[in-house]
Amino acid sequence: MTQPVLTRYHVPANEAPEGHLVFKAYVYLTCARDLLVMYEPEMPEDSRWWIPGGTVDPGESFLQGALREFAEETGLQTRPALDLLSREAYLCTETPRPTWQMRALFHGRISRKPALSWDHYEHHSSRGEGSILMRYQWLDLTEPANLLPDRFHLDFQRPLPLLRHRLGLTAKAP
Repeated sequence: MTQPVLTRYHVPANEAPEGHLVFKAYVYLTCARDLLVMYEPEMPEDSRWWIPGGTVDPGESFLQGALREFAEETGLQTRPALDLLSREAYLCTETPRPTWQMRALFHGRISRKPALSWDHYEHHSSRGEGSILMRYQWLDLTEPANLLPDRFHLDFQRPLPLLRHRLGLTAKAP
C-alpha cells in the first residue's frame, strides 16, 4: 500500500498554533509478547511510557516519518517491516497549547531483542530543547498492570487491545 506524501503547511509541534494539525507517526515494536517503550529518566516526577516516533517532516509519507523517527529516537540500526496498526486524530492537551495530531501508528516485529534496556539521547526534539535522554525497556503485554492508561503519555495505550489481538495474547489472571 502506498503511503500519501504530506504537502500541507508544516510547523514544529512546539510552535503549532492552537487548532493547527500536526502529523505524527509512531512505531509499536514488539518482540514476542514484549513492547518497546521509553521514558525520560531526567524527569523522575513523570515516569510514564512513550512510544518511539514523532513529527512527520514535509514531503515524507507517514511510513517514511515513522522509520526516520524510530531510528533517531532509539538509536537502533534495524529497520523493521512495518504494518499500519491504526490512524487516529488526537487532541494533544498535555502541551501548553492544545494541538490536533493526525497520527499513523505502525506495528513492527523483531525476533530478537537488541538489548534488555538501553539509554539513547534524542538530538532532534520537537520541543526545541537540547538533547533528551531516553531510557528504553521492554514491557510485557500480558501483565494487566502494564496496560493501565495512567502508565502512558498521550493515550499511547489506546491501540494496545488491537496490538494484543494481533499478537494472539490474553491477559494473565490477576
